[in-house]
Amino acid sequence: MGKGQLISMEVLSVFVIFLIMFSIFQVQSTQLFWRAEQNLNEKAYLLAFQTAQMLSTSRGSPVNWNVNNVEYIGIASKRNVIDPQKAKMLFNQLNYNDRTRSLLPGGAFETYISLRNASSGNLIIIDGQTAEYGVSANRTAFAASVRTPVVYLGQSCFLDVILWR
Repeated sequence: MGKGQLISMEVLSVFVIFLIMFSIFQVQSTQLFWRAEQNLNEKAYLLAFQTAQMLSTSRGSPVNWNVNNVEYIGIASKRNVIDPQKAKMLFNQLNYNDRTRSLLPGGAFETYISLRNASSGNLIIIDGQTAEYGVSANRTAFAASVRTPVVYLGQSCFLDVILWR
């Protein structure tokens, strides 16, 4: 074998080794990204579930909270029955900002909460305003959504919680 052939074989070997190493790096980085994304998804769904549970099963703190003294938000009069006064405060009077968002378990994410009629899917109207709190997710955002059945003024409804980034 000539000197030129040996050099060509070495260059080819180095190139093949480089391609193998590059492929391994690409697979590893893709797996790390996928794992990080999975962890974010799991965290968001857990926090959305906790937010829905807190809203639909707790009266909040203090029990007779209002927009000025709320420590954590709960809108239930009893388990899965929504208190009309607290629903009015959440959906019509409580400003959506970093402070109020931090009163919910999913406060690290943008939050959208709505109260919908279970049979029609339409938003409930409270004193002329739709029962929505927060900012709805745009179509390109990552979102975790939880729907909880509740009763509001004797009608079956869904309390929807969406956390997104």
